Amino acid sequence: MMKILIIFSMLILIGMIFPSYAEEKCGLGAELVDGLCQITDYRVYHAYRITHIENFPDPEKSPQYYIDRYNIESEYKSWFDSQFPNSSIEEIVGYRETHIEGFPDNSKSPEYYVKLLHLEEGYEPWFDKQFPSLQIYNIVGIDQKQYKKIVDSITLSEVEIQAREEIPNPCINIKEPIPSTEYQGDVGLNNPVYMEAFREAQYQYQQQIQHCIREYQMLIDQRVAELEEPEIVCGTGTIEKNGICVPDYPDTEPSSKGGGCLIATATFGSELSSQVQMLREIRDNSLLQTQSGLSFMQGFNQFYYSFSPTIADYERQNPVFKEAIKITITPLISSLSILNFVEMDSEFDVLGYGIGLIMLNVGMYFVAPVMVIHRILKILKSWF
Repeated sequence: MMKILIIFSMLILIGMIFPSYAEEKCGLGAELVDGLCQITDYRVYHAYRITHIENFPDPEKSPQYYIDRYNIESEYKSWFDSQFPNSSIEEIVGYRETHIEGFPDNSKSPEYYVKLLHLEEGYEPWFDKQFPSLQIYNIVGIDQKQYKKIVDSITLSEVEIQAREEIPNPCINIKEPIPSTEYQGDVGLNNPVYMEAFREAQYQYQQQIQHCIREYQMLIDQRVAELEEPEIVCGTGTIEKNGICVPDYPDTEPSSKGGGCLIATATFGSELSSQVQMLREIRDNSLLQTQSGLSFMQGFNQFYYSFSPTIADYERQNPVFKEAIKITITPLISSLSILNFVEMDSEFDVLGYGIGLIMLNVGMYFVAPVMVIHRILKILKSWF
């Protein structure tokens, strides 16, 4: 017990004899207060690596990168000395000392430390304990704009980053209150009027910045929604209107001639396919040459183009659906090929062959399947 008391007394005596030793360990702009290093001169850490040259030093590059270039590249050295004639390379790009030896490390970039704070578990509590009055951007000498850009690259999607690049953040222009140089340390702490005014300034700053952030985020969310809206790619013969694909008519109403054979084009892959060419020739050379054929095409176009763009687009997206449509329309196209071998020079011919083909397709698509199904059911019934 006596030994413990002696050791404890020696530690107290050392602290009384060498009080400046602890203070020196707090680094620039800080003093030891109640056993903890407290920042007393905020100017020392206020964006000290910002220069008159935009993005120099680059937060993505370490101080050592610039120091090595300065020592190795003569042209770079000449350029730096011309820009900063009264400062050394270390003063411009290097980190300020802290009470933690070797922190920050000149071989690490500001971006490295910002990402470390946000990504490594346990790092942020350690930092807050060591620097209760400062943020990470203060320690690495960057401003809030550069800090926010790094954080956004970690937490935001590419679309959100693009939106923030398009819409400048007005909140960065709101200045955070900084303690007056006349009231640093105990002078300010012992002045209740000053401390009350400073706390009120901090409160007003927080209210203003929070309101600004909410308003800015609303603008960003709106822009992100616009950027994320899927681009509509319409097929041949169609155009995008109000978010949907519609026939590409020359006027507001479809003409009697109509547009392309959308479903057949999507099914057979090209307007130059033999099936599509055949349908176009029947329409142009036969049906549109008579009044009855013209009337039929006007009514048919109104009906056909009300659904064909949707089916054609879905065919391009779904190969299985495309093959199903091909199997379905092949009998129809085959029946229409009959018209290439007959003469339709009169209204009577058009009506006769038209009604005949309609009856033929009704038989193929409806009557024949019904008969087959009826026959199968009859066989199954006889078995059971």
